[in-house]
Amino acid sequence: MKYGLNYQGSKNPIVAELCALFPTKTNFYDLFAGGCAVSHRMLEIGGFQRYFISDVNALPITLFADCLCGDVPEPKWVSREDFEALRYDNGYVACCYSFGGDWSSYLYAKDREEEQRQLHENIIKDADYHTWHLRRIAALAMDKRAVELERMEQLVAISKIKRPRCNIFFGNKSYDEEKVLPDSVIYCDPPYKDTKGYVAKGFDHDKFYDWCRAQDELVFISEYAMPSDFVCIHEFTRLEAKSAYKSSNVIERLFIPRHQLDLYHEHKTTLF
Repeated sequence: MKYGLNYQGSKNPIVAELCALFPTKTNFYDLFAGGCAVSHRMLEIGGFQRYFISDVNALPITLFADCLCGDVPEPKWVSREDFEALRYDNGYVACCYSFGGDWSSYLYAKDREEEQRQLHENIIKDADYHTWHLRRIAALAMDKRAVELERMEQLVAISKIKRPRCNIFFGNKSYDEEKVLPDSVIYCDPPYKDTKGYVAKGFDHDKFYDWCRAQDELVFISEYAMPSDFVCIHEFTRLEAKSAYKSSNVIERLFIPRHQLDLYHEHKTTLF
């Protein structure tokens, strides 16, 4: 199963293993929620009374919230021209029709666009999800892949989450603007240092490190590397595509501030 939205840097490949490391408390904070894969998984697991899901990019947060409430967009075809006109304001367009989940460049090459449009229209002959889902599976058997419809199915999956009895709060804030309540787990997946960032105006890593150091509640950070006063508590190996023909194993790590080690071991439990 895929979690959350189609989004560059999604934790989908490791999300089950990652979320199993978080202890159960009263509140869960996903402060760099991105495509909301971690939030999706945590809502599925349940156990928290309140979930705070936030990101400085409001578009994916809004789309995830709408789908969670059952307001799933219709699977309409989006041309290259439509994509350029709508990608900044329409979450469905940016999510389902962007290349590699970057929410900024169009999915299909110019010489394939008409072919893909025809495939899309042949599959979407009515608005019934189960009908076009089966048609898409049949198309796959003939080596005809409609990528945008695979991503659309992720939106449908979000709408089918069996929501636990809890309060869910969605935000469009910077991590340091969120007021963290007592008895919380905080998860942070910031732009990785020394890699191609996805925050337009850059990201102040030193400021973020200081913020993490100042937290009293348990804070977990995904990164490749952190300063020496942070401790790696787990490593994840995942396959990353370098191009259409090449991929390699990448090691991601989960850190906590060193001063929280005793607190982490005190509350270390499994959600299963």
